[in-house]
Amino acid sequence: MGIARRTIIASAIGAIVLAVPAAPATDYGPALPPAAQQDAHQSADSPAQSVEVAPQRIDETTKPLGASDDSRADRAAAGAAGSGWGIRTVLALLAVLSLIFIGATVVRRLAVFGGDLACSLGPGGRAPSGVLSVLGRYPVGGGERLVLLKIDRRVLLLSQSVGRWRSPGSGFRTLCEITDPEEVASILVKTRDEQGDSIASRFRSLLQGEEAGHAEEFAEGRRVEISGEGDITELWDSSQAGRVLAQNERASAMGAERW
Repeated sequence: MGIARRTIIASAIGAIVLAVPAAPATDYGPALPPAAQQDAHQSADSPAQSVEVAPQRIDETTKPLGASDDSRADRAAAGAAGSGWGIRTVLALLAVLSLIFIGATVVRRLAVFGGDLACSLGPGGRAPSGVLSVLGRYPVGGGERLVLLKIDRRVLLLSQSVGRWRSPGSGFRTLCEITDPEEVASILVKTRDEQGDSIASRFRSLLQGEEAGHAEEFAEGRRVEISGEGDITELWDSSQAGRVLAQNERASAMGAERW
């Protein structure tokens, strides 16, 4: 009896199951490839892994296709602009340094060769205080020159070595020191006479300039010459004197005939 009931109940349940229709299949998109299906079956056993994979798949489907290419192009353009700006900066710096070097070289050359401009730009002349003065420079050769320097009551003879490209060092070396008052006075007179700074040379030039306009004076039948030492020489012109005497004789003869 019990076995019959169980058989009837089991057959009824089987009939009900067979009578119920199957649920329609839902379309969730294209079918996954076999490798993805295998990953899905494996993720069913570990739910935590399926949670981590899902966002990554969504990001890949929603990311724009041209974003990576645009970002790479922007980075390349920024790198090219930065390199161009760096090259321009380096070239401008080199140009400024070249101008500074050329200016320093020109000033050094002017100071070496001397002149008014060199005196104003470098040590090419006398000191403003008058205590230290350069009496003269005498080039010797090979970048060496002799400098006659006056310091108060002493005169120093120095050797100056001018720096060049291969040996840029330069300096002074004392050759001798003159302290005798007579020798110092003689050196000062000679150097100042060459420069025209002494009182005697100025007076002589002034006197010669005044006498230049009166060096030759002519009178009737005579000529006066004044030399630089002040000597006066009176010369008679015989031809002019004869003409004057002949004119006087004719005038006196004409007067006698009238009487």
